[in-house]
Amino acid sequence: MDGHRPAAARAAEAADPRARVGTQGVVLAVPDFVSTLVVEAAVHGLDLTVALEAPGLPGPALPQPALRETVEVTTALLGRSFPAGWGDAGGVLRATGRVPLTEEDRVALGPAADAVPVLR
Repeated sequence: MDGHRPAAARAAEAADPRARVGTQGVVLAVPDFVSTLVVEAAVHGLDLTVALEAPGLPGPALPQPALRETVEVTTALLGRSFPAGWGDAGGVLRATGRVPLTEEDRVALGPAADAVPVLR
């Protein structure tokens, strides 16, 4: 039985992917709604790495599927992959404006730097 899985994950898997969900004045297909929730949760989890940055404290660990989905969404909004050396979490933090872009970051992004932050 799958009772140890979070209720939200079970509900998302059971939902008809052709169904629509109305929220905050917009209507989304179930897969887009689930993606939005995953990205929102992952970005807020990464926010903690910035807010709680302290030597010796580990940052929050994100499930890899959530981080992958968030990278996919943010790079699509950015219009390109993250520059080498950013890593997934670092790229998401920069692309969403949680960590300000340096001049070196702006050069590495080129014209895509104007799209940052990709989430508002």
